Parts: sequence; structure tokens; C-alpha cells
Amino acid sequence: MYKFTSILEKDEKFSKQANKGVPTMNEVVAHLKILFAFKELRAQITTGVSDSAHAEKLWQCYVTVAVRRFNVFINALIDQKHPLKNFELLPPLDVLLVWHSFLLNPRSYYANFTTNLFPEFLSVPFPLHHVQKSIDDTKFVFAPTTDESDKFCVFMESYLVKIGSQERFTYDSYQPFDPSTMSFTITCPVCNSELGTVPLSTDNHTGFADAEFAFKAKRCECSQEMVVDHMELRFRKFTNDVKNTMTLTPVFKYCSPSLTKRELSMSQMDMKVKRLQPLLKQKEKFKSIHQVCPSTLRMELLVLREYMEVNPVYMTIPTSTPFAIHEDLVACVIRQQTFIEKMIKLDWIHSQYIDITVMEAIKRYKQFFSIMKSTQNPLVPTLDIDLVWHTHQLNQEQYIGYSTSIAGYFVDHDDKIEENRLNYSYEKTCEKFKRMFKIDYSICLCNYCTYNRNVHRKRFSTKPKKPVVTSGDEALSHISSHNAVFVP
Repeated sequence: MYKFTSILEKDEKFSKQANKGVPTMNEVVAHLKILFAFKELRAQITTGVSDSAHAEKLWQCYVTVAVRRFNVFINALIDQKHPLKNFELLPPLDVLLVWHSFLLNPRSYYANFTTNLFPEFLSVPFPLHHVQKSIDDTKFVFAPTTDESDKFCVFMESYLVKIGSQERFTYDSYQPFDPSTMSFTITCPVCNSELGTVPLSTDNHTGFADAEFAFKAKRCECSQEMVVDHMELRFRKFTNDVKNTMTLTPVFKYCSPSLTKRELSMSQMDMKVKRLQPLLKQKEKFKSIHQVCPSTLRMELLVLREYMEVNPVYMTIPTSTPFAIHEDLVACVIRQQTFIEKMIKLDWIHSQYIDITVMEAIKRYKQFFSIMKSTQNPLVPTLDIDLVWHTHQLNQEQYIGYSTSIAGYFVDHDDKIEENRLNYSYEKTCEKFKRMFKIDYSICLCNYCTYNRNVHRKRFSTKPKKPVVTSGDEALSHISSHNAVFVP
């Protein structure tokens, strides 16, 4: 069997120069290997669970805890003033899983770290090569050295002790994982009072990670509401944020000149949204923003919708100044599952033509990106292009430099597109690609077709003889399942 490890023998690093270019073949292959490790992690957590619905729920609970652990990690970096240059800490795989998914929402990632006053972290790339070296080459199990795991735990423990927390940070991310044994203490986002301790999940679906979450809270000085649910916590966050002089994170996300081509004043939009607060004094009105606010207030409604969808997991961290992530990272991780499954099914990492496949994907990615400067229409990547695109976003500093240099603006990565819109946009992308480059956009990526397209290249002339087509060789370059580019 072909060994992809030969590609990874050279331990290349991400370029520190933001506009250097696109990911290398080594980086894309390292990323593929990590995706296999993520799949193995999920398999370990759900092992022995035959009911698919139960497995999905177990995984969702696990990811909720992982998001919290990632949030604690970021808080520790800020508090401990850990040096970010030549970043050497190796987080556990569950924390890496969340970090990875957050980076694949580049506009949100940039906005959150900027408005939370930790922009320095934007220059820290996902540690691709450090992580892949800790992953077994056969079973794809993440197994860092004891020194690496101990170093990370000591760092985290020193932070938890400093803030007076009784928690202990374990590196193995709670395996075997049992959500019934876990609970969180909820803190009011307005006055920082403890509202109560709640289970992670319950049989009647009222735990923190459950859809019907609700509990009888302790009364605090900022609210008379006794029954607290997710929407109540979101409502309190909104009412607290509008009193702050800082720009609202969703306003920054959609209106910052660094992130969008929209000709909107960020300060004016921030003021407009905050002026809506008197209309939304009660939670019931906040829940019904589309009835309360005129439909003409499109951008204001977009900002308010962000508040209605935020995951309040950061409110479970025992610190007076938590890093308030304005994104549902649990949903981000779960949405990535479809793409990971497609990469596993294609199994390029075990192909003898992996180098050809990846180099061709990088070339096509550069062509795809070059179209963005000349179109106002949405563009949709194929799976091979999307793999390179994902890899690129794991180094946000490099990605921003390339994006603004080639496309002329910060290109976001939207993974929440409706399927009918996605299919229509894909057809238009195929047409645009064909017009510009005189070649087909949708290609077959099976071994047979990949070989035939690239056999004329001199560097591949010593490859094995032409492969035969098998019944399972179905690696077509279909539309990527969840991503699109929309001009901001």
C-alpha cells in the first residue's frame, strides 16, 4: 500500500508571511490525516452505541464539553500571557477539533478575537504538523508524548488554580464519556452572579446541552426571571452588550471595513442596533424580533439573529471576564462532520496518487480563487478545492493576506447555505470556470481519471502503470456539501 507518510517526512512549517501563497502539498496531506483522527475520535466516543439518534446526542454532548474546554484554553492563554510566537503547546484532540472548526468560519473567528481584545491569537496558525506527528499512521489515533500532554495540563492547572476553580483539567477528554455524570455552574452574563448548577444532559431533555434546557435559577440583582433557559441567557447577553461602549461582535463581523465590501458605517450600525433595545425589553419580544422590528432593517435583524443563535457555553466558565465567543461552536463542529465523512469515503490518503490529486487540487483552488475578483455571484467549491480551502483557513494570517491580495477582499467561508441555492450557484460556478480556463470544473477524481489527466507531466512519468477502474472507485469531484462564497 502507498505510504502517505513519505510526503510528510519533510516537516514544513506554515509561512509567517501572510501573503506568501497557498498551502503546500504537505500541509494538505497533514490536514487529511487530522480529519481521519477526528473521525476516529468520534468513533471512540460513540463506540458500543447502536442507536444512531443516541450516538448523535452523545457526540453533541461531547462537543459541548469540548467547546467549553476550548474556551477555558483561550481564557488561560489571555490570563497567563502565554507567549504566542513559536507557539508550542499541544492541546488535546477535542480542543483541537473545536479550534479547527472555528477557523473554518474565518469572518466570525476574526471578529470574535478582535472584539474580545485578543487579536494576537489571529497570528497563531493551527499546529498542523505538530498535531499530525502525534497521530498514528495506521489507526489514526491521537497519541502525543507524555511530556507534551503533561506540559499542557500544567499550563491549564495553573490557570484554574489562579481563578479559584475546583476543576481539574484532564488531557484525555473524558473517555469513556458519560454526560450523566457532568454538570455546569451557570453565571449571569450581566452581574456575574451564580444562577445555579445544571446537568449537562437529562432523560427529560432539560440539561444544558438539551433542546428544552430550563432550570429554576437563583434570583440575581439584574433579573426577576426565575426559570432560565438558553433564550433567557442570550437575552441577558444582548441587554448587557448594548450598554457597553464596545462595538457589538456581530456588528463588527458584518460591517467592519476589514471584513466586508459593504459601504456601511460600523459605528452607525452599532448605534442603530443598540437603539432597538427599548423595543426588546422583554424576552418574548426578543424571541419575536421579526415581528417587532420592521423587515426593512435587514442588517439590524441579521445582527439580532446572531444573538438568538449564540451558544451560551462561555457562561459556565468560572471567571469574571470570560472570553465571550459569539458563535455556536457546537453547531460549527457538527456541520463539519459531513465534509469529514466525505473525505474519509474518498480515502485519498491511502491512494498511490495522493500527491497528484493534491497538487491538482491546489492548482484548481488557485483558479477558483482568482474568479472571485471578477464576479458578484456566489461561488461553490468542489470537494478537492474545498479541502485546500479548509487547509488554507487554518492559518488565518496567511489566508487573509492571500484573500485580500487575489480577490481584493476578505473572502468568508459560509457553511449555512440552503441546498437549492447551493445547487444553482454551483451550476453558475461551473459555467464561469469553463469560460475563464477552457476546462471543466466538475471532474472525476478516481485513480483512473486522475492518472489520465496528469500522466503527461514529466514529474509523474515514473508512476506505476495505469490503474484499473474498480466498482468502488467513485471519487467524483462533486459539489462540496456545505460551503459557498458570497461577496460580502
